[in-house]
Amino acid sequence: MQLWRMTMILHCSDLHLRHFDWLSVNAPKFDLTVISGDLLSQSPREKLTMAAQVRMTSAWLASLRGTIALCGGNHDYVEAWDESIDPSDAEGGWLQKARRKSVMVDGDVRMLHEFRVVCRPWIGGPAFVEKGGPTILVTHCGAEGSGVVCADEPWAAGDFEVTQILPTLARGSFCLSGHIHDPDSWYGVVEGAGVQCFNPGVTEAAGAAFPNHIIIDTVARRAELHRWRQPKEAIRI
Repeated sequence: MQLWRMTMILHCSDLHLRHFDWLSVNAPKFDLTVISGDLLSQSPREKLTMAAQVRMTSAWLASLRGTIALCGGNHDYVEAWDESIDPSDAEGGWLQKARRKSVMVDGDVRMLHEFRVVCRPWIGGPAFVEKGGPTILVTHCGAEGSGVVCADEPWAAGDFEVTQILPTLARGSFCLSGHIHDPDSWYGVVEGAGVQCFNPGVTEAAGAAFPNHIIIDTVARRAELHRWRQPKEAIRI
């Protein structure tokens, strides 16, 4: 008997409280939906308190259908000194509470069909991943030299530990990241690692009906980038 393969992956990142309704509609259409960090917003222009953001986002995750893998980003780690939030929600605690059978969060390592899904936290993430079959590494910051970061910006040039992890992963693995809103490229590889790296970036357009997102077809070996009011881009993987 042939096992059901994971075929379609939806990848988005850096939602910053936006496009939750769009994901509620579209996530159930995919075998796996990846959100690679920064669901919350610590922008100085943000009017909602962190406590309100945590409540709203937690309720949304509890209602979200489909299989979800997410990791915390720098905006998701509320410091413990913030008296507006429950202390147990600080430093990514609210994400831990969002874990359930269909929602993988920081620190989770689960088999999903033929892939091992690893959700790497923004702070205290593992410096290595145990060897195994093809892996989907969900991480907020991408690897140095992968193209999905900003090589000319020291603060945005990538995560050294992620760079060290990728050569240990099996060929056919994916590294799905975000953090950099306008990366050098939305796809790339690290020299010496047979791992496909992706970052959809973020649209800054007011009123965009959907977030930047990548659709990965693991059987057809094709990836597509969708951006608001821009032509679709597609590559073979």
